[in-house]
Amino acid sequence: MGNRGHKHRSNQGGLAKEDAYKSELKELSRWWPGLRLSKKLPFSRNRLTEGYLWTIGFTYEPDNRRCRMMETKAIYFITVIDDIYDVYGTLDELQLFTDVVDRWDLTAMDKLPEYMKLCFFALFNMVHEEGYWVMKEKGLDIVPGLKKEWGNYAKHTLRKQNGSTMDKLPSSKSTWRMVGYQSLIRSCYLMLTAWAKT
Repeated sequence: MGNRGHKHRSNQGGLAKEDAYKSELKELSRWWPGLRLSKKLPFSRNRLTEGYLWTIGFTYEPDNRRCRMMETKAIYFITVIDDIYDVYGTLDELQLFTDVVDRWDLTAMDKLPEYMKLCFFALFNMVHEEGYWVMKEKGLDIVPGLKKEWGNYAKHTLRKQNGSTMDKLPSSKSTWRMVGYQSLIRSCYLMLTAWAKT
């Protein structure tokens, strides 16, 4: 009888976790269309669900809800920005975009094509919204660190693109650096959300 009770409680815990995951994915599924990026960036892959499932592999505990949400948003923007650099943007546009992201300056985005303006503004808002939440809940100002990492990511993505447009593959050192920056952005989100658990 005691064993059955343990299985029942275990099953309830699993169902509660599954319900929490469904609720989070539903919320993210409303967030993404609200950005309206898919209309201006139809070339970009929709990897929201895949990104969310990836975060569950690292932060599956029910109390890490905020962490999963922030990580999924970061993964979404990494995918969109990667598609801009790899699929759609011209080298001149990419250099302008990199400069705007690196400077983190809304006034500098006037020179960007419309689709890049929308992407940068959405990224800008996401970073500041999440930064506001952490400041409000934990008293930590994470925005400067996030701005710096997104700028570094844009610069390294441009370097990768420059290498491929010159008909040569980026060096293995450069490729590892790119992987490192993607991991660094993810790690940054993991660190800040460790403080921001609710």
